[in-house]
Amino acid sequence: MSESTPIITTESARLGNSPRVRRILQMVSDFAALSGKSIKDIRVLDLACAHGQYALELARRGAYTLGIEGRVAWVNNANLWMHDLGIKCA
Repeated sequence: MSESTPIITTESARLGNSPRVRRILQMVSDFAALSGKSIKDIRVLDLACAHGQYALELARRGAYTLGIEGRVAWVNNANLWMHDLGIKCA
């Protein structure tokens, strides 16, 4: 597969429907609640974020997120998802 080929589409990934993504979202929500904050009040750094599924789903729910990935194809794919989901980049 070439470096510029998107790996996954938003339709096939169903970001928030994966059991793993739901578990991470619950952990972040629990952490925010223990800190006396809502998910909209927290900042998330997702290192080696791959396609950005955690960062994007958290951003969709209102968290300020930053995803860092070294593979260009995966960053391109995350940008496609971000656009499809209507998430704004600051």
